[in-house]
Order: sequence, then C-alpha cells, then structure tokens
Amino acid sequence: METSALSRPCIEPTSPVVDDPTGAVEIAPDGTLLSLSADGDELHVLDDRGDDRTVRVAAPIGHPRGYRLFHMQTPAFLACASCHPEGAEDGFVWNFQPAGPRRTQTLTGGIMDTAPFHWSGDQPGMHDIMRGTLLERMQTSFDADDVDAISAWVDSLPAPRGDTRDAAAIERGRGHFGSAGCVDCHSGDAMTDNTNHLVGTGEPFQSPSLVAVSHRAPFFHDGRAARLADTFIAGHGEAHALDADARADLVAYLRSL
Repeated sequence: METSALSRPCIEPTSPVVDDPTGAVEIAPDGTLLSLSADGDELHVLDDRGDDRTVRVAAPIGHPRGYRLFHMQTPAFLACASCHPEGAEDGFVWNFQPAGPRRTQTLTGGIMDTAPFHWSGDQPGMHDIMRGTLLERMQTSFDADDVDAISAWVDSLPAPRGDTRDAAAIERGRGHFGSAGCVDCHSGDAMTDNTNHLVGTGEPFQSPSLVAVSHRAPFFHDGRAARLADTFIAGHGEAHALDADARADLVAYLRSL
C-alpha cells in the first residue's frame, strides 16, 4: 500500500479505532487513517471528514490469538514469552522449589507430540501445565479456549534447522546412535518416547525431544552439560564407551537433527 505523511495536524486521542489495535497504522494518500486489529480480522477506516467504519478482513493478516495471549503481560509482570521468547527458550536454568534446578525447555518443533510435559513428566497436557504455571507463577488464568489458542500457536512453530553439512560423519553417527542405545528412548518424528528414565542425573526425567537439540545448550534438566559430548555419561546409554572418533560422529548426527 502506498503511504504518505499525515496530512492533518493531529488525530484526536478519542478518535474511534478497532479494539486492541496493532502498532501498525498507515495513512493513505488522501489522509485516511487505517488501524488494523491485533487479530488481523478488522480494519478501521477514519477519513478526513471524521466518518469512520470498520471493515471485516476475509483473510486475517495479523498475529493469531494464541500469539497475542502468549506475549500478554500478566499481573506478575511476566508473559509466557518471558522464558520462552517466540516460543523457544531463554537458555537459563531456573531454581524452582521444591523441584530444584530446571533448564527452560523449548516449545518449538511440535510440542504437543511430546506430552507429558515438564522434565518430571508430571503435567499430562497443555491445560494442566498452563493451569499450574499461570496460577502459581503468573497470578492469572486463561479459559479453555485461550489455552487451546496458545497450544495451536506454539504447536505450529518450526524447530531451527540442524547442521547437515558433513553427510559422511552424520551417517556414521546415525549408526552409533543406534548401537549406543540412544534410539531406545529417542525415536520417531519427535525423537522421544515420552517416558521418564534414569540417565545418571539423580532421578527419572522425561526423554527430551532431540529435534534441533544442538540449539539448546546447556543440556540435561539442570544444564550440567555444556556441550552435546558432555551428555555421554555413564547411565545415559552407552555413548560414553565409544572412542573419540565415534563420539565426534555421534555429535555430528545430533547436530543434524
């Protein structure tokens, strides 16, 4: 759309606009003010004569409702996006009592296929985890439709791409992934069996998805492993028994996911 500078001195603060407008407002060449709703489904038109009207947009062009709810500030001055920027993760380890240290987990790459949620697997579904997180930590609540909207948005988020440049090392690493027993807990499209296991870190934890795992250092529930190679410990499959070359190939495979 062609735009031009504002042709009127000002717009009165009381000028009607759509509910919950986005920050994007365009001025048409004839001085008409256009304001798009946050849902992207209504366009408010206010012309030079003060006449205003709302036009329904057949194909919404704004952010989906789940996105807006995810980024909405709550009474605790937090949003879901505070720890999960754009649905990903902040790279931090948070100390939640009485659970203990917990590495923020990503929500990208098809999160709904990885239930139950939390490192301890104590949350059967998104409604459960949202209920606890919102009420206990963020001092608010969403209704079922809100949670469904958030779930749909985060579940649509693609995972970052892996590094697939060294095809030969990746193929060798794929073999080691199977022979070292990694595939027993990390398989399928989501690369998880959705089950708790003892992996040498103290107590049973959920097998995290390995989709785009190379983007999520540090690793394990408490962030104790700075590098992927540091996750090859006794009790966590048999990767620790591989020689140095085989471990390097396994890392190449993991980085490709």
